[in-house]
Amino acid sequence: MRKPIHLLVLSLSINAGYVYTQDLPPQVPAASEDFYFHVNYDWIKNITLPPDQSRWNTFSVVDERNSKFLLTLLEKAGNSTTPSLLGDFYASGMNTTLIEQSGLDPIKALLNQVAIVRTPDDTAKAIGKLHSLLISVHGGSPLFGISAQPDSKNSTWTLSYIGQSGLSLPSREYYLDPDQAEIRQKYQEHVEKIFTLAQVKDGAAKAKVVLDFETALANNSLSSVEMRDVYRTYNKLTFEQLRALTPAFPWLTYCQSLGWPQGHCFGDGDVIVDNPNFLRYVNTLFSSFHTDDWRTYLQWQVLGYSASFLGQQYEAQDFDFYGRTLRGQSEPSPRWKFMLGVIGSQIPDTLSQPFVQEKFKPEAKAQAQEMVTLIQDALATRLQTIEWMGPETRTRALEKLKGLDVKIGYPENWDNYTYIEISRNRPLLSNVLNIAGVHFKKILKASNSPSDKSVWYMTAYEVNAYYDPTSNSIAFPAGILQPPFFYPPDEKDPRGNAAANFGGIGAVIGHEITHGYDDQGRNYNAQGNLEDWWTPTDAAEFEKRAKIVVDLYSSYEIYGAKVNGNLTQGENIADIGGVKLSYLAFQEWQKNNPGAVGTVDGLSPEQQFFSAYAQVWKNVIRKEEALLRLRTDPHSPGIWRVNGPCSNFQEFYDAFGVKEGDKMYRSEAERANIW
Repeated sequence: MRKPIHLLVLSLSINAGYVYTQDLPPQVPAASEDFYFHVNYDWIKNITLPPDQSRWNTFSVVDERNSKFLLTLLEKAGNSTTPSLLGDFYASGMNTTLIEQSGLDPIKALLNQVAIVRTPDDTAKAIGKLHSLLISVHGGSPLFGISAQPDSKNSTWTLSYIGQSGLSLPSREYYLDPDQAEIRQKYQEHVEKIFTLAQVKDGAAKAKVVLDFETALANNSLSSVEMRDVYRTYNKLTFEQLRALTPAFPWLTYCQSLGWPQGHCFGDGDVIVDNPNFLRYVNTLFSSFHTDDWRTYLQWQVLGYSASFLGQQYEAQDFDFYGRTLRGQSEPSPRWKFMLGVIGSQIPDTLSQPFVQEKFKPEAKAQAQEMVTLIQDALATRLQTIEWMGPETRTRALEKLKGLDVKIGYPENWDNYTYIEISRNRPLLSNVLNIAGVHFKKILKASNSPSDKSVWYMTAYEVNAYYDPTSNSIAFPAGILQPPFFYPPDEKDPRGNAAANFGGIGAVIGHEITHGYDDQGRNYNAQGNLEDWWTPTDAAEFEKRAKIVVDLYSSYEIYGAKVNGNLTQGENIADIGGVKLSYLAFQEWQKNNPGAVGTVDGLSPEQQFFSAYAQVWKNVIRKEEALLRLRTDPHSPGIWRVNGPCSNFQEFYDAFGVKEGDKMYRSEAERANIW
């Protein structure tokens, strides 16, 4: 089951910032000139980017450390003669001989389902079958996506969501932008090569059909910026309204193929659609039906989403395009890392639980909770004193903060997966599809039923964090509550390293809390429901200040390409608010612990705080990966996640003596200051 559509993820380990070694200044700049390179110069200059990685950063270091520990669990379970879910799954993934021998056998039933497509009913049935099995495999969603998520306007109740999907390139822009013509050509060649490996006739012509089909879907999709509009993407329909919108699509056939009883759809509840115009185009595809095109597109969807599981030749071709061409990697990751990712997407608690037991102690959780409370208090103080917000909106904002649900480390309950059956004597993809089918039944069961707000959307060992607006909750997995982001108390320092903690995980905590008040999150109330609770005057004041953020980040560039200030608006607001709130909490902590943080290496406590924050975003990244993320990622490049927030913060100026004329200086009128 995919994450909620409006989940606001810090994406530390995934989207950690861009900086290219060729941008490195000739020498370490002053803090007042370029704070990012002032702090991170030596690390960036001396780091070697691993050949199987498209980027390497602080989060990669922690993730690698976490992964090495998890590898010991995988190998122990996989080598054991005692059957276990984890061991059998891992062993089946490492048995490449069996995978090679099995060839296309694991997906023959799906390919046969596609091969018999002749009519719209056949097509809807095939799409339903593919959805029920492929959504849990790399998020595969042919044509459109189907999921079960809390109703944004009644978050206590879960409904089915239908979302635009069906694309194999990173975003719609790759299909439509003139400057991506070379990528499109290479993608078409990639599709042809996969067809050739599968012995599909007329591979070249069919690859062109696939590209044309997906380009048409892209033409009818909303852009990444448009998808950020939480009101535009909320369209609640009854089943009859959905059928009226798409009269040519056989919904009853589709729903039965998914697994709902005959004559019933979406748990007999309403459905929420993100882009009605996209579904109108789907209706056009079914009303002017082209059998061969449908078979070709769906055949590609099966092969494309399965390629990384089908043996060495398929894996190599899949990596050549998605790894080498799109991301600039020179070699694939080791097999065990691939399996770690597969296990994390299918049976994550088999690894999360032992990770927490070994790597996250109760005293660490208690200290993290204490930090969250201090940062919440800092925002409460800010909300009570912000001059541009009126009393009515202020009261609602404080109510939302008071209702914030904080999740630290791990979920309350672990899943033991007793309902899943795996055999180490089956090829990996057969096991994956078996698990995927079981997981999809959860989507069917969850649709039109009470929401479970205790659910976590990340593994406990993930180096990441998130804010979920529909539950008004923040979550910090044990995986990120590790050095250097978070130093738990120990015998040497029973209070932990406060300056590093507040500059590191503290800014992360502040970032996630601020997401509740960014351009998207501010539209949800304390109960997690989509509601315009702002007075018109206060909303206008927010928009005026948010525009300063948009304009500022739109002026930043990498490789001659501008940052998309509209796409990154929410993350930028959260970055600026996060470091500010954590700094205020750090100052309060120092008042309560006088003299606890002294000068270290000539740096004052305040300088240590900002330096720790800058180290969060140190990063080297390949050009291909950088440009991909610049087009698709709602997070700004890492250098601007440091220099952007710091240049808007007077306390940073005070700590490092920044003055007018310095590159880090911005006049008070130019500074972005919302929270």
